Amino acid sequence: MMKAQIRLLEAEQAFQGTKYDSVVNEASQLYGVGKFSACLEKLEELPTEAQLLKDLIEKLKGKSVYKTLKRLANGHGCGGITEAVATTSLLTHILLEIKAGNLEYRKLALSTLERVTDKVYGLGDGNG
Repeated sequence: MMKAQIRLLEAEQAFQGTKYDSVVNEASQLYGVGKFSACLEKLEELPTEAQLLKDLIEKLKGKSVYKTLKRLANGHGCGGITEAVATTSLLTHILLEIKAGNLEYRKLALSTLERVTDKVYGLGDGNG
């Protein structure tokens, strides 16, 4: 029950006002009638951060940052300043998606901002 409640609250926060409203609403109804396992199963239909990131990177195909982001997503580093620039560009594209009404990308914004901060702080330690 507690796991379903936590996941449902997270989903409501991340996906409220998005094209995934119906999934969250159905999961909420299932939770409300005590069908916690069914609620969790329904929530599995929502995209993960990794899926959202992959989808966004594919949307950037043809842009200069695409290859660098693809490398980073596959776990390959490419140097401090290059990674900082690519991650900052990614954050910009996330914000543009949110501005365009694709609010599900809010889920990526804070973690990407944290990555940008880490990359910028790392520039002073000789990795830039």
